[in-house]
Parts: sequence; C-alpha cells; structure tokens
Amino acid sequence: MDEQRGTLPVPLRNLPSGSDNSGAAGIVENTKPRSGGVFLFRYNAAAMPYDILILSMLRGLTEVAGLMLLGRGLLWLFGPKARQGNFVYDLLTVGTMPFIRLARKMSPRFVPDAHVPAIAFFLLFWLWIGIGIGKVALCASRGLQCTP
Repeated sequence: MDEQRGTLPVPLRNLPSGSDNSGAAGIVENTKPRSGGVFLFRYNAAAMPYDILILSMLRGLTEVAGLMLLGRGLLWLFGPKARQGNFVYDLLTVGTMPFIRLARKMSPRFVPDAHVPAIAFFLLFWLWIGIGIGKVALCASRGLQCTP
C-alpha cells in the first residue's frame, strides 16, 4: 500500500524478456498501468466494473431528468405569465420533453395532458429506484461495497 496516497499499487504489464525497454542490469521498467479500452482516460476495471459504471451513469442521468421535471413543476406554479418567454422554463421543457412524450404514450387516453409530467416524474422515480436496486445487487454479487 502506498503510504502517502493510501492506495494500492497498480499492476504492471509483463514485457517479453527480449524487449529493448529494459533498463540497466536487465531490469524491466514499465510504468504504464493497464488501460480500460474505449475511455479517454486510464480506467481501472477491477475497481469498478463496466456494468456498475454504466448503471451509475444511468442513475445520474435519471436524477438529472427528475430534477429538471421538479424545476419545471416549480416554475409552473408561478403561473402562465412567469412561464411565457422564460428561458429557463423553455430549457427545462426541452430537456424533459422525451420523458413526457414517453409517459404520454404509456398512459391511457383518458389521462389529461396536464397530468402527464407528473406521470413522467413518477416513472423516472421508479426507474431511479430500480437502477439503485440493480446496482446494489451487482455490487453484492461481486463482493464490492458501493453506495446506491
């Protein structure tokens, strides 16, 4: 364990013995850790596997969409004069429109259009709960301790 940073050392790649990357006295010096593939930065897949990383990103995006719906609802409470021509309300409307359209397609026709954003919020809420449960289950199956 590295005492200064409190981290474990990164495993190094083994180079073939005939490589010309050897230092003095035949000691192989390779300081490059294994990289993760498609990411632009070094990614340690053993610390956080790809499936848990993807679920974490999806959960974060779900949180952003839910907060955008909450903000849109808060601005809706101020009345039509406050919403008309408001840049922030228009931005929140554009950001939440895919979820509202999905909720409209999923809900029956007798549901009024005014209630569809609330349905979209509750769908996002239950999606957020489900992703959290899935992340906890994946972490537990791998023996990792992660927060939902």
